[in-house]
Amino acid sequence: EPNTFFIQITLRQPVADEVFSFDIIYQSESSAREREQDLTGLYFNEELVRLQKQFDQRFETIFQLKTKQKMDETKINFARSTLSNLIGGISYFTGQSLVAKPGQQTPDQYFTTSLYTAVPSRSFFPRGFLWDEGFHNLLIARWNQNITIDILKHWFDMLNDNGWIPR
Repeated sequence: EPNTFFIQITLRQPVADEVFSFDIIYQSESSAREREQDLTGLYFNEELVRLQKQFDQRFETIFQLKTKQKMDETKINFARSTLSNLIGGISYFTGQSLVAKPGQQTPDQYFTTSLYTAVPSRSFFPRGFLWDEGFHNLLIARWNQNITIDILKHWFDMLNDNGWIPR
């Protein structure tokens, strides 16, 4: 049984210089009854605005930047964007690390493990760094301590018999 389908749709713009859009929805049969309606069109836009407002309110409740001196709306928007990108960069990896001791020419494969981690550079170097993780989680813990606890558990699960954690 195939589990991937590719469909190409070619559309002509109805009127030159007129903006138009269309929605493509993928929904598995198992989740068909979870939503009252599809996330499309006006309903999607309303949900997006609602969730953005909810995020902004929670952000202000936690960080209270509007009460800080020299914090204008531009700086607050930058801070929101920064947090959003940090949370959005949290990733889950599974596999083996290559580990080499000083002077070792050919690295050894570390045991297979999983890592839930904030990624400092998704586009250029998508992997976790133990040193950076401490700094990431100063902010993540204020947003959601449970995420920080899960991340730390994954890093501690990578401890070897000598107490060393590969980065």
